[in-house]
Amino acid sequence: MTTTYDPAKVDMILNGVRLTGFASGTFISIEYNADSWSTQVGADGEAVRSKSNDQSAQVTVTVLPGSPANAILGGLKALDDADNRGAAACMIKDPHSNTVHLSEGMYVKKDPNTVYAVEGQAKEWTLETGRLKAAHGASTEAI
Repeated sequence: MTTTYDPAKVDMILNGVRLTGFASGTFISIEYNADSWSTQVGADGEAVRSKSNDQSAQVTVTVLPGSPANAILGGLKALDDADNRGAAACMIKDPHSNTVHLSEGMYVKKDPNTVYAVEGQAKEWTLETGRLKAAHGASTEAI
């Protein structure tokens, strides 16, 4: 069976607004800050595993210099800097693999590095959340 992947169908919705203008290549990267489980092994070889409840994550979004996403992300950062109101609901959805990531409080961690060159340079925004729920190949009811 052959399936089709279309990157234009991957959605990132931040505060109810669909981000557009993603750069070519990797345009959304999600990395959790902690392992879900750790293992401690005693001197006699007995082991115990411990669950981490840390579901914090960093999301890197790469957009074109003229993307409307720059104004949206910059606006959230400015709002956060002014009065701590820049945390926004976020959903990242890939319909091909039926993968969904949800956060109730995603915020811009820092301004992107800015480069001026002969050709327009993509901007890489770093966002952070204290809790990012994920469902891989499942309905959102699973999270």
